[in-house]
Amino acid sequence: CTRPQVEVCTHWMRCECVLHSVLQMCRPDDISLAAVASNNIISINKDRDLFDSAKKAKALVVDGLDHKLTKLQKQCMLLNRCLLLLYTNQIDQLRGLIGKMKPSSDLPCLLHAAQKYRDRRIQDAIRLLQDRVVQHPDSSLTAQLTLAQIHLSQGHIEEACGVLQSLSTLQHFPGMVSSLTALYQRVDRTAKAKEVLDAAVAVWRQRKVQDESAKCLPELLQQYASFLMRHCSPEEAASVLEDLRQEKPSDIYVLAQLINAYSQFDARRAEQLSLSLPALDTGDSVVDVDAMEDAPSGFRYARRAVVTAASKHPSAQSAQSSPAVKEKERKKKKKKKGKLPKNYNPEVDPDPERWLPVRERSYARKKYKKTAGAVGKGTQGAAPDSPHASTEGLGRAEASRVSSSPSASSPKPQQQHHQQQQVQQPAGKAAQQAKKKQQGKKKKGKGW
Repeated sequence: CTRPQVEVCTHWMRCECVLHSVLQMCRPDDISLAAVASNNIISINKDRDLFDSAKKAKALVVDGLDHKLTKLQKQCMLLNRCLLLLYTNQIDQLRGLIGKMKPSSDLPCLLHAAQKYRDRRIQDAIRLLQDRVVQHPDSSLTAQLTLAQIHLSQGHIEEACGVLQSLSTLQHFPGMVSSLTALYQRVDRTAKAKEVLDAAVAVWRQRKVQDESAKCLPELLQQYASFLMRHCSPEEAASVLEDLRQEKPSDIYVLAQLINAYSQFDARRAEQLSLSLPALDTGDSVVDVDAMEDAPSGFRYARRAVVTAASKHPSAQSAQSSPAVKEKERKKKKKKKGKLPKNYNPEVDPDPERWLPVRERSYARKKYKKTAGAVGKGTQGAAPDSPHASTEGLGRAEASRVSSSPSASSPKPQQQHHQQQQVQQPAGKAAQQAKKKQQGKKKKGKGW
C-alpha cells in the first residue's frame, strides 16, 4: 500500500465509525444490528478509546444474540472481545475466552504469542509459534507470517527470510519475491536475491507454458532486468529484455532499456535497435540552433503590458510609434536622483559608524547612575554623627567638590540672618506647641 491509499482507508474507517456511532445513538430494536455496529466500532478503535470499546462490548453478550448471528460473525465478535481483553490486560478472562475457540485454528496460538510479546517474553512467543508451525505445517500460514514479523522487529533479517522462503504456497508470488529481494539486498546478499528472482521467473514461465495464465510474468521480467542493470550484469539483462520484448513488442520503454543494455557491451547491436525508435515529433516549426546558442541563459521576468481596445486600433498604434510619444515615454522612465540631507558636505567623508546604534559608537557618552550614599541607612529620623557624614556615600570627585566649594563652607548673609531670627524666637512658644502635641496624642489613645 502507498501512503495515499493508507490515508484514504483511514478516512473511510473514521467515516464508518461515525456512522456506526450515529446508528447506536438511535437505539435500534434489533439486537443483532446493535451488536454488529458495536463490533465494528471496537474493531476500528483498536487500542484507542478502550473505555468506550468496553462499554460497546456489552452489546456482544446480550441474551438471545447467538440465534441471530452467522458463524463468521460469532468468530469475529469473539476475536474482538479477546483483543479488547488483551489491550486492557485482563489475562484471566482472556484465557477463558481463548478456550472457546477452535484448537485447529491459528487464533489461540496467535493470542497467546501476542500476550507473551506484550510482556517482553519474545523468545517464549517465538518458541510457541515455531511449535505451532512444526505441529501443523499445512494450516499454519498466519503463524509463519507472524513469526517472520517478530524476527524483523528484532532485526533478525536472515531468520525472517528463511521463514518466508519456507512458505511454498506464496514463495513465487510478486509480493513475496519483492519482499525477499529487498530484505536480501539490505544485508548485502545480492547473490541470494538473484536466486529468488531466477526461481520466480522460471516458475512463472513454466506456468505460462502450461495454462497461459501468467499475467505477472512481464512485470516480473522488467523488474528482474532492472535488478541486473543495477548490479552490473548488462549481458543477462539484455537476454531478459529480449524475452520481454517478445511479450511487449510495442513498448518503447522496453526498447529503450534494451538499447541501454546493449550499449554497454555491443554498440553495433544498440545502433541497429535505435533505428526502431520512433522519430521525434517536432511539428512544422524549424529550430534555429544558432539563435538558441546566442540566447541568454537565464529567464527574465517582466510586467505584461496592459492591452486596451484603443491600443488595438491601427491609428492609435501609429500615434504611439511617433517620435514625440517615444521622447515623452523616455522622459517618464528617467530615474530620479536620490535626495541628500540638508547638512551634506561632499568634501567630508561620511561617518563610518553611522549604521551602528548610538550607544555602540566610539564617541557615545556613557551614562552613570547617581547613587545617594548614606540615604536610607540607620533608623528613621536619625541624624548623621558628623557634619561630613552625608558626603561619605558620594564619589571622590563629588565629595571633594562639596568640601572645596565656598558655598558649602561659608553660608550667605541672608541665610545667616534667617538662622539668627530662628534662634532668637522665644522659648515659650515652642513649649506651647509641644504641649498641644502631647494633648492630641492622649486624646487619640482613648479608643484603646
